[in-house]
Amino acid sequence: PQIRHTEPKKRPPLTAEKRKENAERRAEKRDGIDEALAAWWESTVALADDLSTRYKQKPKYFLEMMFQGSARMVHAQGKPNPYNAFRAEKAAECRERGEAKDAPTLHQDYFDEYKHLTVAEKDALVERFKDT
Repeated sequence: PQIRHTEPKKRPPLTAEKRKENAERRAEKRDGIDEALAAWWESTVALADDLSTRYKQKPKYFLEMMFQGSARMVHAQGKPNPYNAFRAEKAAECRERGEAKDAPTLHQDYFDEYKHLTVAEKDALVERFKDT
């Protein structure tokens, strides 16, 4: 604990009139914030509606992009992992053949093939993966 050489001064209690003034000031501030947010929301929804008619998407699509798009930017992955690109390509090939394989099965079936790829082939995989 802090050692004090003097006792802290106690603030005198607020009068009923002062409490009422403070409450009114807080209510005005809260109402101003609510009005500003309501105006912002109306303009945001109007923009989403405009974009939806222009680009033939639902307004919800654009609202989600507005509110969640920044999360994707924050967690954006840089260069894709060559193994993930390889596994995605093998999964797509299996789907084209009508086979449904989960990640462990893909790993079991194709990991030896991945180990024998050269660096150039892995780089080509990553480039193909970026293009899709």
